[in-house]
Amino acid sequence: MSCILPCMPLPLMQADLDKATVGPDFYLSTRYGMLMNSMMVCLLFSAGIPLLYFVAGLVCFATYAVDKIMLLRIARQPPQFDQSLTKQFLRIIPVGILLHSLWGVWMFSSAGMWPRPPSTHSEKKKSKL
Repeated sequence: MSCILPCMPLPLMQADLDKATVGPDFYLSTRYGMLMNSMMVCLLFSAGIPLLYFVAGLVCFATYAVDKIMLLRIARQPPQFDQSLTKQFLRIIPVGILLHSLWGVWMFSSAGMWPRPPSTHSEKKKSKL
């Protein structure tokens, strides 16, 4: 195979061109894992940081847009998948909601989260002195 430039070999056959233009594999399980991780972290901490609901929405939209472009334009055709990943994702969401509730109750009941003003009884004693 001759070279045009030292870093660019000249393709001789159509198969060489096909190999050079084939996109990467699309791993749906990896994408589901990344989305589930983002959703669970946002869900867990959103009781104290309500801005994370907006972040979760942005993550879902960005994941949808990037995956659509990857599947339609860049990546190879993925293998056929069944609904097992979706069912697993839907089984884990209620666990995330429960953890969100428990985390929120713990956080809002913490004494350091909401400092209390001094009681009026101690203020009356200080004013008499």
